[in-house]
This record gives sequence, C-alpha cells and structure tokens, in this order.
Amino acid sequence: MNEEIRKAIIAMMEGKIPIVSAWCKVKAVNGKTCDVIIDDDEGLLIKGILIGYDKSGVVVKPKLNTDVLVLFVTKTSGAVVMIEQTEDVEIFGSGFSGLVKVGKLKDKLNAIENKVNALISAFNSHVHPVIGALPAAPPVPPTTSATLAPVAPPLTPTEQVEIENEKVKHGAGN
Repeated sequence: MNEEIRKAIIAMMEGKIPIVSAWCKVKAVNGKTCDVIIDDDEGLLIKGILIGYDKSGVVVKPKLNTDVLVLFVTKTSGAVVMIEQTEDVEIFGSGFSGLVKVGKLKDKLNAIENKVNALISAFNSHVHPVIGALPAAPPVPPTTSATLAPVAPPLTPTEQVEIENEKVKHGAGN
C-alpha cells in the first residue's frame, strides 16, 4: 500500500476508534475477570476487567500484585492483553487437575511394566520336581514339570508417543 494512502487512512481513523491501554496492577482474580489499579493508586480500582481467555475454554490467570496491560474499551471496562506473571492456566476447566509430565509418567509406567514382566517370566519358568517312581520300583531320578501354563506374554514398554498430545505443551515456568 502506498505510504501516503496508509497515513491518510490512519489520520481519518484517529479519534473515531479510541484505543487506550495502560499497565495496571492485579488486586483480585475472580473467574474470568480481575480487579486492577492504575498507577499503583488504590483509589483507581477498576473491577471486572476480562482476563485472557477464549471461547474454546482457555483461561490465563494473572498472579496477584503483578502488572497486566489492559486495553480499555470504556473508562471502566476492558480486557487484559498481556500478563507479566501467570498464576495458572485452565484449559476447558480445572476438573482433571494439572497436566501430566509425560516423560516422568513414561518412566514410571516402564518401571511398573519391567516389574510385571519380571514376575511373568519368573512365574512362567517356575518348575516343581515330580517324583516318577513307585515305592517298590528302583529309585528313578526326579523329573520336573511346570506348575501351570504360561500366564501371559511380556508387556510392551510404553512409548511417549502413545500417551502424549503434542498440541498442548507445558513446562516448569520461569
């Protein structure tokens, strides 16, 4: 676009679309809204500012007493567009608790699978001596026989790709 045309469009829009933003301090978080103060002035408390969420169910909650950038639509309403520090993030609510640390879960599952495989192997290879002679016959060396038929094949170790959703990632934070 021609630079002169772009400047002309911006000049025409000035004053017609008032966009005001300010850095504010979070004083309370209530579900999908927060209360903030401007310029560390307790007298400038604004309640009910929308915090970062979208209609799909993701809510990003700011930490108390940290700064957020609020985009004001009116003098007393707006939305948080940037967060200095996050307290927590909810994806479709909080009913399932926190996200799984996939690497650690895989390691724990593999340890359990290895123990179960060792038990299966020990059970499947266990034998009992069987005396194969009658009392009047000359002694016959004992033979062995498995206690039962094999229980199950060994478990296959869990691979991370089987239990990981690569579309949602998380870390330990800053």
